[in-house]
Amino acid sequence: MSKNVNNDVSMNPPIFAVTETWLRGDDYDQYYIRDICPDGYKFYHIPWLHFTGGGVGVVSKDSFSVETIPFGHYGSFESIELT
Repeated sequence: MSKNVNNDVSMNPPIFAVTETWLRGDDYDQYYIRDICPDGYKFYHIPWLHFTGGGVGVVSKDSFSVETIPFGHYGSFESIELT
């Protein structure tokens, strides 16, 4: 029995989270996002602006209607809230 990879959720997840994105919140981010975000997906992220490294993001299928929820910045951890 052959396995259809296109329908295998492990190879085509609907949503996944990313930590330690190392994005800076500047114009260069678009190049990295383009390279890591597969066709048919969108990338939502919050860069860690005050330190080197860090940052969090969520990659989801572009068929989802996603809205980023504004939140306060926390000094000891990073977070992203989506609905």
